[in-house]
Parts: sequence; C-alpha cells; structure tokens
Amino acid sequence: MDAFEHFTEIIHKYLASTADKEDLISLLEWLKTNSNNVNYFNQLCNIWELSSNTDDQKIEAELALARLNKRINELDKFVKPAIAHIQSEPGIWKFRFAAAVLIGIIAISCLTYIVYHNNLKSTDALITNIEAIAPPSQKSQLILSDGTKVWLNSGTKLKYSSNYGIQNREVFLEGEAYFQVVKNPAKPFIVHASSIIVKALGTSFNVKCYASDTTIETTLVEGRVQVFKTKEGMEKPSKVFLNPNEKAVFTKRNEEIFIDRYETNKSPEKLTSKSLVNVNKTVQSDISWTEQRLVFENETFEDLTKRLERWYNINIHISDEKLKSNRYTGKFVNNESIEQVLQIIAKTTPMHYSIKDDNITIDTK
Repeated sequence: MDAFEHFTEIIHKYLASTADKEDLISLLEWLKTNSNNVNYFNQLCNIWELSSNTDDQKIEAELALARLNKRINELDKFVKPAIAHIQSEPGIWKFRFAAAVLIGIIAISCLTYIVYHNNLKSTDALITNIEAIAPPSQKSQLILSDGTKVWLNSGTKLKYSSNYGIQNREVFLEGEAYFQVVKNPAKPFIVHASSIIVKALGTSFNVKCYASDTTIETTLVEGRVQVFKTKEGMEKPSKVFLNPNEKAVFTKRNEEIFIDRYETNKSPEKLTSKSLVNVNKTVQSDISWTEQRLVFENETFEDLTKRLERWYNINIHISDEKLKSNRYTGKFVNNESIEQVLQIIAKTTPMHYSIKDDNITIDTK
C-alpha cells in the first residue's frame, strides 16, 4: 500500500469515526505537508457528506451537524495534547495551522451538508458540481465515491456531480486522466471528453483530451471500452470497441476515429536516467506519467515540446519550423530538469536554446 492509499484509508476511518489517536496525529502531519493533501481531504469530506446519505432523505441536518461536531471534538482532544507535546519544536505554527485548517474544512463540509439537506427537503433534488484540478507541472490523485481511482495529469480538470454513483457514473474531462474503474454493470462508467464519449464497466484506461492537441486519445490497459463520437452527422465509423493494448485516436480536423495497436510481447527496457534510447511501443508509454516518468516514442518535436510545457509549466517557442517535424524516442526516469532534457535532445539535434524565466526559445544551430 502506497502513502496515498494509506492516508485515504485513514480519512475513511476518520469519517466513519473509527480512527484512533495515532491515525489522527498522522493525518494532521500529512495535511500540513502539502496543500494538495488538504484539497484531497476536502474533496473526500464533501463527497462523504453529500453522497453517502442521499438516499436517506429523512436524516435531519441537526443530527448531521451533531455528528460532525462530535468528530471535531474528538479530533481536538488529540490535537491539543499533540501541540503541547511539540510546542518547543521548530515549525509548531505549521502544526497549529494544519490543525486549524483541518477543523475549518470539517466545518465547511458540515455547512455544505446542512445547506444541501435543507434544500433537498424543499426542492427534493439539489445536485452540486465537484471539480478536481491538477495545476500545470503537478499531478493529482483521487478516489470517487464508488472506489474508482483517478490520476490527473498536469493541467487537467475533472468534473462530476455530487450524486455520482447514485443514478449514474459520469465524469467530464479536460486534459489527461488515467482511470481504474470499479466494476458495476448496472451503472456504466462514462467519460465525456470534448468530441468523444468513453463508456466502460470495470476497466483501466487512459484518456488524453487537451484543447491544444489535434487528437483525443483513449488507451486501454485492461477490460473493454467503447468510444463514441458526440456530434451527429459525423462520418462513419461513429464508434469503436477497444481491447487491451489498443488506442482509439480521434482526429479533430477530420473527425475520424482510428485504432492504433500496441505490441504485447515486449516490454520497455530498463534504462538509466539522463539517457535517450529506443523504447518499444507498448501501452505503458501512454500511462508512464502516472509513475512520474516521461516516455515518448516516435513523436514529433512539436508534440514533444507540448508535453514538456505541461510537465514543467513553461512556454517553448520553436523558431525554425523544420525542427518541428523531427521525431524522437526516449525515456526520462529521474525527474531531470528542463535544461537537462534539452541538453540531451541537443546531442542528436543541431539546435541551440535560450532560457529566460519560464520561456524557452529553440532554433537551429
């Protein structure tokens, strides 16, 4: 179990009022280390309160408030001794801040829950939207209320409603995400990605749908998915089925879908860092970003620089149009800096580059 799954389990225990003292102290320490952790905790709290009791509309808001207040009091009982114990250590203000943020988030979730249920009693159906974001150069993970795991690549937004998993399982994607979907034949998992829809049951697949890209790509790792065009009147075929190790590529210009098949009897070589070598064409290259690896195969320099821009949150301008059509295959495994990456590419390309702040200009030597 990795750290993400470990703390997800602790949060679930906390929400179910089964977390012990050690769990609570560990959770506070985790929250103070990273703002993304706080955002993820907030998402789980909102999902828990908005979704878990939707089908029991007779629960009074006052009871929900009392239950959350009980959790806050229990948490506070452990927070104060912990603060007193480490008050002489450096960074105590950060610990106090984490505790305050945690209690504040719970209060917000509590308020959201009360507003939700008060409106539910009067309108009989109030649905809010939830949005998860991975900022440029960062990646995020979340677990939906049905247990489906989602990884978000840099510059990605994922939207879904607060009743997700109750009537349907639909999400809306802008950017790139990898999904490990919990199987539920009664409620297919559906991804809306600009001009296409991906429909799955219990599968693992990657969808890349950036507005600046010329294609929308769906790569299947396990199971089976169906890819639809969303616009009426498009040229056939209007839908395709994918098997493992296949990728559906939708071209925005021609509004066509074709299937790219990967090799299944090979696996990428183990490579040392800071090296450019051939990489076999496998499905793992499309999902390598979930493991903090940058893999590209037979990609044009233009497409490669787009990935570098998202990966490092920079702007790259290619002065010589001829460079854009050059193709590259390579793999970076140790989170090299952008300058190290450019130095390696420059070993096989007659180019020079200049870096000023977050802007890079590349030209022919």
